Amino acid sequence: MTLRHKAYKTALSTGLASEWNDDHWADFRDELLAEWTFPAHNIPAEFTNAVTGSATVDVGMANNHNSMNLLTGATSSSVASLKLGDTDTTNKLDLPIFTSTIKLESNDLAEFGFFVYANTPFTANQKGAYFRISGGKLYAVTGTGAAETATEIGNLTTYGQYKIEFTSIDVRFYLDDLITPVATHTTTIPTEDITLKVSLKTQTTTPRILRMDGLALMRLREQ
Repeated sequence: MTLRHKAYKTALSTGLASEWNDDHWADFRDELLAEWTFPAHNIPAEFTNAVTGSATVDVGMANNHNSMNLLTGATSSSVASLKLGDTDTTNKLDLPIFTSTIKLESNDLAEFGFFVYANTPFTANQKGAYFRISGGKLYAVTGTGAAETATEIGNLTTYGQYKIEFTSIDVRFYLDDLITPVATHTTTIPTEDITLKVSLKTQTTTPRILRMDGLALMRLREQ
């Protein structure tokens, strides 16, 4: 849901501290917002997960902080994936926005953002708009299933806040600075329904870990 202040102000009208500090109220007139900060030790009911090899997905404490944890274990080619829903949940015409805070304690391959639910992680030309981590580099990717556009952002950081925004003409990618995009794609934008997905894969027998402590989906209300 979207939260607004209860007090309504017109242009140039005076705002009071009591109004600013007052409770907010839910407003569904413009956007719908769902967000998860994983406060408990269970995977929220809205999510499904898929694992191969020795991979696991759970919610729990690590270094005194609770988060969603994707772990590959020590088996090569193991994959851990977390998906919103049990099918696709939005579409580019919803102008959806993905926002997440992710810590990569170690990695070979990772991808997170919007995907067609049935996509197999880490395959070529996936239908979606997402961040990819490969070879120690961060990429912004859009794909149609037949072709993809991948923009190298640079060396990845251990912890970052990521945002992917569909507009009516393009897809915008943000890293930490959620105002100025680090990449904007106008081609190979998927037209199918999509959902949120986060995946991690190991290419060796070294365990890989991805921790996520915040995830949100904003989309338009029904028009």
